[in-house]
Amino acid sequence: MISDVGAAPLRLGGNAHAYQLEAAAAIVIQFLFAGRDPQTIFNFIQPEIKAVR
Repeated sequence: MISDVGAAPLRLGGNAHAYQLEAAAAIVIQFLFAGRDPQTIFNFIQPEIKAVR
């Protein structure tokens, strides 16, 4: 399915924790449909903060 849309699939490991990923995705999708800001939902990485001199 990934190749069908022109993307390159990545092998990231087995399916041992797929059920946890599906549950997390369901929560994120519910937040998005409820109108939550995607920046607050997908804030996994804090951007680098550079001091202004």
